[in-house]
Amino acid sequence: MAHHYKGGEKTFINRHNFLKDKHLYAAEGYGRLILSPAEKRVAEKTKLTLTYCVGVKGLAEGNILRFYIIGFNPLSMFEDGSARQNLARIKMAVSNSAKIEMKINNSFQLREIILVVAGGQLYENDTIDLVIGEGNTLALSEVARPVVFFVEFRKSESDKIAKLIDRATLLVRPGPLKKIRLLADPIIDVRQPQDVKLNALDEFSNLQEDVCVEVEITPAKGVQMKCMPALLPGDGGARQFNKAFNISIPGTYRLAGKDRISGIEIISPPIKAVENKPKYQLYFGDLHAHDCFSPGLASPMEYYQNAMKAGYHFTALPIQTHGRNLDHDRWILSNFVAEEYYQTGVFVTFPSFEWQQYAFGHKNVYYLNPDQPYLCPYDKRYDMPDKLFTALRNSDALVIPHHPGYKLDCHVPGTDWNYVDEKLQPVMEICSCHGSSEKCDSERPLNNPGAGGYFQDVLAKGIHMGVIGGSDSHSGWPVNSPREPRQYPGGMTCIYAAELTRLGVFEALRNRRCYGTTGARIILEFQINGHEMGEIIRGQDERRISVKVAGTDKLGKVEIIKNNSLYCAKSSREYRLEFEINDNSDSGRDKDFYYVKVIQADGEMAWSSPIWCCAGLDRRSSLGKGCHSRTGMDPNNGKAS
Repeated sequence: MAHHYKGGEKTFINRHNFLKDKHLYAAEGYGRLILSPAEKRVAEKTKLTLTYCVGVKGLAEGNILRFYIIGFNPLSMFEDGSARQNLARIKMAVSNSAKIEMKINNSFQLREIILVVAGGQLYENDTIDLVIGEGNTLALSEVARPVVFFVEFRKSESDKIAKLIDRATLLVRPGPLKKIRLLADPIIDVRQPQDVKLNALDEFSNLQEDVCVEVEITPAKGVQMKCMPALLPGDGGARQFNKAFNISIPGTYRLAGKDRISGIEIISPPIKAVENKPKYQLYFGDLHAHDCFSPGLASPMEYYQNAMKAGYHFTALPIQTHGRNLDHDRWILSNFVAEEYYQTGVFVTFPSFEWQQYAFGHKNVYYLNPDQPYLCPYDKRYDMPDKLFTALRNSDALVIPHHPGYKLDCHVPGTDWNYVDEKLQPVMEICSCHGSSEKCDSERPLNNPGAGGYFQDVLAKGIHMGVIGGSDSHSGWPVNSPREPRQYPGGMTCIYAAELTRLGVFEALRNRRCYGTTGARIILEFQINGHEMGEIIRGQDERRISVKVAGTDKLGKVEIIKNNSLYCAKSSREYRLEFEINDNSDSGRDKDFYYVKVIQADGEMAWSSPIWCCAGLDRRSSLGKGCHSRTGMDPNNGKAS
C-alpha cells in the first residue's frame, strides 16, 4: 500500500527509527487505571474517581505520573489556582505516607494532572485516588461520546520518553428523547418520489440510539406518504427512508406529524415542490468542522458518518495545527478518508487545511483533488496571504476566511483585508460558533471584536465578497448537532449548484451563489432583474428586486440592505414571505450592492450573498472595467453610505 501514499509509509518508519527496540516496555509492570463511575449522561454535574493501582515496579522518589484527557473541551477545566470560574475541584488521597506533589494544567484541548513522588515510595498494590469534581463540581459537556483518561510514566524530569501505562474510559450517554428531526431535500420535483431522513435526538441534539419511534404524518393536500418512517433501537437513532413520499401540487410545504409512542410533535424544514426542474438545486453543508487531527472529538470516519446521518449534502474537515507542524502522514490519511466518503450526487467531501497566521487571520483552503500539497503557514514561502495566494493561483483551490470580525494578532484573529484575491477567495464565513461577522453591532456579537474586518467593512472597500456559514465544530458533528461549550451554535453553508459534485460546489462558491445561516435550513432566494445572488450586473438603473423566503419558524423580519444601510424591511408572522420591490433611486455611486438578511422569530438568521449593480452608461465611463472585474478593486466604492 505504500505506493498509494507517495512515501508516507516510509516517512512514518524513518521518523520512528530513533526508538528501536531498546525502548520497548511492559506496561502492566507499572500499574493500572480504574475509573468510577464508568458511565454518565451528558451535561451532568458530577464527580469521578480515578484510581491508580501501583504495579510490581513500584514508584520511587522523582518518578512522574501524568494523567490527561485530550479533545476539545469534553468536560470542565480542573481547578488550577487561576481566577477562572466553574472549575472542577481535585482531591488526592494516597494509600501510604509517600509525599506526592500535584500540578494541574488546562487548555481548550487538554486537561492534565501531573503527580511527582517528592518523598518516600509506593509499592505494588498501593493506590493514588484522584477525585475529579469534588462536591459535584465537574461539568460534562453536551456532547455524548466517550472521554478517555490516559496515564503516562516517566522515571524523572530528564526522562524524555514517556511510557503510556493505561487508559480508562468514561462513557457519556445522551439524555432522554426530546425531539425528532425529519429531513428531506429543500427543492424537489413535483410527483417524483423523495427520500427522508429521521433522527431521534436528546435536548442537545445527540442521537438517542436506544428508542423506538413511529412517525405519523398529518394528511395534507398534495402530499402522499408511501411509508411510515420508524426507528428501532438497532437503528442507532438515525435512518433514511427511500421514496418515502411525493408531492403532486407545486408549492412550499412542511411535513408535520407526531411520534405515536412519545407524542413528540414533528415538523420538517420547508420543502419547495416545483413543476420544472430548476437550473440550480439547493444544497446544505458545513465546510468548517474539525476531527481528531485538529484536534476534535471524533475520527474523520465518524464525523462523515454523522454528517450523512444529519442530512448534509457536503462537508469538509480542514486540518488545523495551532502553531504545530502538520506531519505528512496526517495529511495523507485525512485526504484518503475524504476520498473514501465522497459519493458523486450523494455526499461531497473536500481535501482541506486551515491556514493560521495570527497577524493575518485564519483561512480554510479547499482542493478539488487529494494529491495537492499542504502549504504550511509557518513556511516562509507561504507565511503571508499574498504568498499563499501566489502559490495557489494556478491550482484548483478555494480560500475562505473565517471569524473575520475579530481583532488581529490574537489567539483567534480576524482577517487582514489588505490582501485580496476575489477569484481564490470569493466568499467569507459570516457566522459560526464565534458569532456574527456581519457588522460591529450584530445580533450575535463576537467576544473580542476588532475594527474594519466585518462583512460590511469589506463591502465598503469595494471588494466583491459572498457569504457562507460554518460551525467551526470540534464535537465530531456538523452544525445543528451537539453543541460544544461555545457562546453560539454554529452556522451553515447553503449553495445553489448545478450538480452535487466537488466541481459543482466549487462553481457555486466561486460565483457567490450561496448564503449563510445560523444553522437553520431556511430557503432564501434573492434576485435583481432575474440575476442571482453573487452576480455583478451592469447598466441596471431600474432594479426589480425579488425576495422569497421559507423559514423553519415564523419569519420575524426580512431586510434588504443597500450599500450597508437598511433599504427595505418586511415583517411577517408566517413561515413564508415573497415580495418584489422596484428601486429607481439614485445613490450617486457608480455601483450599488444589495443583500438580504432574515431574522426569524426564534432568533435564527440568514444572510444572502450580495448582488452588485453598476450604473447606466451615463456614469460607467468613470468606472471602466471595474464593474465586472472579479480580481480588481473598484476605487469608486471605497466608502460606505
